[in-house]
Amino acid sequence: MSKTTELKAQLRALSQAYKARQELELQDMLHTATQLPAGTSTLPEEVSTLRNHLHKLAGSAGTFGYPDLGVQARKLEQLAKTCMDQHYLDASARLRLVTGIQALPHWLRTMKQTRRQPRLW
Repeated sequence: MSKTTELKAQLRALSQAYKARQELELQDMLHTATQLPAGTSTLPEEVSTLRNHLHKLAGSAGTFGYPDLGVQARKLEQLAKTCMDQHYLDASARLRLVTGIQALPHWLRTMKQTRRQPRLW
């Protein structure tokens, strides 16, 4: 097996592992988001946890070929951060977080293929 073929196989395996891990993470995030109480001035720690997960997802998604997933995660991260800055999660923001996180698996299933594949060597 050539080094290029071996490298491509390793990258494919990394991408598949990333996708599988994110599928589980998204399920956990959705569970967390649906448990959030709305309309409380005591912001639960789970909002910070969600923001951290969304931040990591937004930063890593493009690297693995999911730039649209990264964009959507970044929007949700910013929403969570706004709630944290305001120390308040209203019903509208909670609903946007929940529905946004529910939509993320769609973006995980739609890997963008670039027109030109980068040259490995």
